[in-house]
Amino acid sequence: MTHIQEESKVLYQSKDGKKEKIFVALEWLTGMCSHVPNKGEQMVPYYGYYSKVSRGTLKTRSK
Repeated sequence: MTHIQEESKVLYQSKDGKKEKIFVALEWLTGMCSHVPNKGEQMVPYYGYYSKVSRGTLKTRSK
């Protein structure tokens, strides 16, 4: 990620270096803010073995 101050733009490059995208600085900031959870909100869903349903089922089986 590179900030181009003269143009008020952000250059984003993927980790593998194959894709590049240029954002207007405020557009990039808006996109990044959407990844910040509200207070008390959990953003990482758990699937499979770590899900609440799975953990509850495992507890009832072990008793």
